[in-house]
Amino acid sequence: MERTIFLTCSQFTAFTTHHSRKNCSTHIRLTLRTRHIHPELARNFIRMEALMFQQENENFMDDRLQRGEACLPCRRRKTKCDGVRPICKACRPGNRLCKYTSARPVSTQYLEDEISQLHFCIHELEEPARDAVILQDPYAAYSEAQTTSEFHSPHVHQHSTGDVLDSDSLGRAISLHMNHHVSSMLVAKFFEHGELLGFCLDKSRFIEQHHVQTSNPGFSHTALLSTIYIWALRILNSSASFRLLPLYIAEATRALTNARDSSDPRTRVQTIQAEVLLAIFFYSNGRIVEGQIHSAGAVNMVLSSGLHCTNPISADSSSGSGNMVPTTTFLLPQPCDAAEAAERTRLFWAVYSLDACWPVVTRSPSKLRDSGNPATTITIPWPASTDECQSMNLGGMHAINNTFQEFYANRPSPQSVCGMSSSTLRAQTSVLLKHVTELGESENADDTQRKIRDMARFISSFISNLPSVSAQSDVESVVLLTNLVTRSLAHAAEIQLHLVYRDLAFSPGSLTVCINSALAILSVMEDIIMEERDCIDPAIVVAWTVAAKLLVSNGRGEGSPVTRTCNSASSRFISSLTAFMRICPMMETLVQSVLEIFGRI
Repeated sequence: MERTIFLTCSQFTAFTTHHSRKNCSTHIRLTLRTRHIHPELARNFIRMEALMFQQENENFMDDRLQRGEACLPCRRRKTKCDGVRPICKACRPGNRLCKYTSARPVSTQYLEDEISQLHFCIHELEEPARDAVILQDPYAAYSEAQTTSEFHSPHVHQHSTGDVLDSDSLGRAISLHMNHHVSSMLVAKFFEHGELLGFCLDKSRFIEQHHVQTSNPGFSHTALLSTIYIWALRILNSSASFRLLPLYIAEATRALTNARDSSDPRTRVQTIQAEVLLAIFFYSNGRIVEGQIHSAGAVNMVLSSGLHCTNPISADSSSGSGNMVPTTTFLLPQPCDAAEAAERTRLFWAVYSLDACWPVVTRSPSKLRDSGNPATTITIPWPASTDECQSMNLGGMHAINNTFQEFYANRPSPQSVCGMSSSTLRAQTSVLLKHVTELGESENADDTQRKIRDMARFISSFISNLPSVSAQSDVESVVLLTNLVTRSLAHAAEIQLHLVYRDLAFSPGSLTVCINSALAILSVMEDIIMEERDCIDPAIVVAWTVAAKLLVSNGRGEGSPVTRTCNSASSRFISSLTAFMRICPMMETLVQSVLEIFGRI
């Protein structure tokens, strides 16, 4: 029989305080009709739910073992375990398979336990028990009248019934409930692969900010922190973490919506970083439209913040041709030190690479284009690694008249490439990939052919001077993997150059160059699989897609040497993709999209 108890906010607070001080177990389940509930009341309710859940389990385990010492079935069922091996007392009657892990749990096990507790709270909120005590706000009608506009905001999803928390509200509640230790562990899990997934800010500074109180203005912005949680939960790759993903996605998008027009420098930088991470996440999971939205948001913010140049000027939207020119500017002040300057530089090039690479797969126009508008001309230096920026001062961040003109004016050589960081080479490859698709916009056919021939020679020279794969066995893992992505994307640019403009008068060896580049991309993939790399920059899939399309299109017809080569390479490609999907499950959606090109999905 369902009972309804009417409590005011003060009565509810007194109720929760009373039960939090009791040592006895309570079997009362509280369920709120959240459409009519005051936000502070909802927050108290969620805290109380977690506290009750914790007390119930503690009272059932008077002589509880240390965390991680109980068997796996008892931990999942949250029952008392005596720790007897090979089979505990709780598992013996049901003849369950009793398994133990090591005595001290690893961080992932601890995270799984905490995520399970959050999952329990969510389940209780969404599916109230039949014998639940329903707490209703006695001022529901008044509250609803006062907050109608809030609940009909386009940023808040409203369910058809009022018994369930919407994703936005629940995401905010779970974020508030997040234990700081669990939060730190999720951040640490993300940083195991953060640089490969697009994190550009200073890692040590970010961790320092994360350790301050949440009420401190220096604490990490909610949009960025929620996006980091999203990636950490995706890396964990468990059913419990997938259950939480929609909540943090809703919270991240809500926070980004509120932060995009902020004029606070620190908020804008962290918001741009969140846009980059979220765009890559959506692209990696096949959610192309959402990826494009956040990619465009990142482009708009770097331009309006002036991150694309050393001396930003006001934008004149009338002089731009095809470029995204923001109508509102929030130019950032000068960086306080070299580390912050390098941080902003890396962030801009992350946005540029995002805008340059993924449109190749999505077949959509890029937003950052060299249109001749002085307000959007890129005059920022190439990105510097964290180690490099520590040895710089602000004077070392020299101004550049035009980054692209200086890049193409200096033909790549072993001496010039040798002194460049992996992040610089990665950014330069993105420039090549973007400019390859923009070469055909000239109305003069002769001029276009000349530019294409010059670009073909430049890309060939660039590739030949990249660090060889065999000579990088002793470099740091993130540097090696970045260089492998750089090499793959450079070969993809070479293929794109010949494929996009194949109707023009190219040399007879053009197809051979393309096939050799596809084979080089395949070779890099096989090196990654041999090393069992479980995470890599998702943009490498852009190169795999370009190579796959080339091999499939030239593997049909008569059994010519070219056809046989392409078919053989396609078989290797399929085997490698299948193996990589097992090694790196979080890129499964992207890998399946490449397998579809071969007709294997």
